[in-house]
Formats: sequence, structure tokens, C-alpha cells
Amino acid sequence: MAADVLRRRVDATLTHYHLLGQEPRLSPLAIGSVDPERATVWDANQIRAVRAADPDEIDSVLAWAEEVYADLPHRRVAVDGDTPHSFEARLALDGWEVTPVLQHVLSGALSDDRPVPTGVTIRAVDGDDDWAAMVRLTRLDHLEEAVKESRDPWDESLTAAIVGHRRRKTPETQPFLASLDDEDVGMFSAMPGIDGMGLVEDLFVAPEARGRGIAIALIRHCVANARARGAREVGIGSDPGDWPKRLYARLGFRPLFVERLWDLEMPPASRE
Repeated sequence: MAADVLRRRVDATLTHYHLLGQEPRLSPLAIGSVDPERATVWDANQIRAVRAADPDEIDSVLAWAEEVYADLPHRRVAVDGDTPHSFEARLALDGWEVTPVLQHVLSGALSDDRPVPTGVTIRAVDGDDDWAAMVRLTRLDHLEEAVKESRDPWDESLTAAIVGHRRRKTPETQPFLASLDDEDVGMFSAMPGIDGMGLVEDLFVAPEARGRGIAIALIRHCVANARARGAREVGIGSDPGDWPKRLYARLGFRPLFVERLWDLEMPPASRE
């Protein structure tokens, strides 16, 4: 299948994923998602599928964004392969900061079919106790990210809000927990996506449980879940500067394109 066709299918699934559980905001030249209860969660409040090219169109989309996100402390735009370069150039001119996300696609079988490690079980997240475990593991993930990035960790309330945002996407996006000897040590999620392009998201295994094959077991389980619900290919995103991209490539996920997220933090005076 042509790379452009695959890329557009990934873009469609990513847009669908980010709109799940959110309030959509539409303009003729962009799509926005809003979570009024979680203004600090950047992924929950973002603009996608921008098609503004000339200066007047670009001005209109940016003005529309200011209306939609007037009370939020940030702005986020996800640039896909059909977003005009002129729009992205305007964001760069205006001081937005860019974060690349490497998008991979698995078209065939995973290259690793080892059995689930001894002592490990994987279950679908179901109920408040499981969601509390998701918060705990996500907090460990956020603390580890802060150390890697040499910054202060996010407030615990933001961790809880991020997990709450993910919960709004269920049951279409189904998270799973991996336990080792009855202790929850890993998490991942799956969705069937759009037009046969599934998505797996948010992989994490606690440091003390790494090196046992738990991450691979979660990936295999979630790929199977997405495909059982209608996916053919399955997409996953990675940080180009971190090691999981190598794991995904080894398992058969082909690097397809680099998505770019553009962020702008608003000064306090602009939120009043």
C-alpha cells in the first residue's frame, strides 16, 4: 500500500482518537477538541486537520482558535501531512514550540511470538480500582519523564486529569493492566481505529519489572485486541529521542512519518 494512503489513514485514526470523549469544535479549515473539565491536559484540547494556506485563512484559523480556547493556559496544533507548510511556518514565526512524534505502522504479524512471561497476567481495565492502578502507574511514568527531561515533575492533579481524560475514551479505547505476581506493573491500550487502521497507545512498565518481556506481552495483547475489533494495520507513536522506537521497529512496526505537535503556552494576562 502506498505510503501516502497509509499516512492519511493514520491521520484519520489519530484525529478520531483525539476527538473521542471530547467536545468537537469545527471550523471550515480545522478541527478542534475540547475537554472543559481538564483545561490543563494539552492532549485533550488541541487542533488537528488544519487546511489554512493563504494569510487570510491562517489568520482566520488562529482567531477561531483564540475563541475556542480562550480560557485555556495553552494552545496545541497537530500538523499532519496535508497541513499547508505556510500554516506551520506561521506557527514557527509566532513562537510556537515543536515536538516531533515518530509514527510507526504494523502491517503484518509481530516478529516476536514468545509466550506471556511466567507470573504475568494481563487484564482489561474495569472499575475504579483498576483506574486507581492506572493513575499510580501513570504517575511513575511522569516522574521518570521529569528526571529524563531535567525538570520538576508535573503536579499530581495533572496526572489524575490525564488519566481521567483517557477514561473518557473508553470503551472504544480499551486500556489493559499487566500484573506480575499479583502486582500491577504495566499498562497499554488499544482501539480498532478508522478504516482498518488501529492504534495502540501509552505503553509503560514500572522500572523494577523491566527486562522480563512484559512490554512485548502488552504490545502483543493490544495488537490482537485492536485486530479482533476490526483493525488490519496498527499504528503506534514514539519519541524519536527515546529507546522504544527501536523496540517497535524490532517487533515489525515500520516507521512511516513524523507528526509534529506545535505548542504555545499563554502568558497569564491573556487568560484573564
